[in-house]
Amino acid sequence: MTSATQQPDTARRGIVPAYPVLLGIVFVVCTVGMALNLVAAIATDVVDEGPRTLQEQLVGVIGFGLGGLLVSLLGAWWFSRTDGRATVGAIVFGVLAVPTIILFFSGTPGMFGATAAFLAGLTRGRRPSDGAPRVFGVVGLVIAILNVLITVAGVSIAWIGG
Repeated sequence: MTSATQQPDTARRGIVPAYPVLLGIVFVVCTVGMALNLVAAIATDVVDEGPRTLQEQLVGVIGFGLGGLLVSLLGAWWFSRTDGRATVGAIVFGVLAVPTIILFFSGTPGMFGATAAFLAGLTRGRRPSDGAPRVFGVVGLVIAILNVLITVAGVSIAWIGG
């Protein structure tokens, strides 16, 4: 096992939670929350003037959300096996978090960002990386936090203004 995963007692304890907690928050708020929002909109006969029906949006949120969760978990498991892999994985997931912003309301960019932060050692219980992996981890962490905040704000505003 690597030093990044073996020494939680010497790793810093900050405000960023452990990876399972961070990933869970993003998944529950963004994917589950958005799916429940769409179910409520369907149940209350809300009319969406967008290019896709609410049912199509629901399928997209669930599909991309579960896909993002699966890719994040598998990537975190595989890349965290050694320090060398973790540095590469932090960059890979940090990069992936950016173009997936088009899938914002599925939570996928936030989950990829949380995984980048984990692999860069920015979550609780891991030793932080230096250099490029840390930069991509910070980018991923920011995307994860923004994904949650904007989803909550967007859903709230939609229901208040709707």
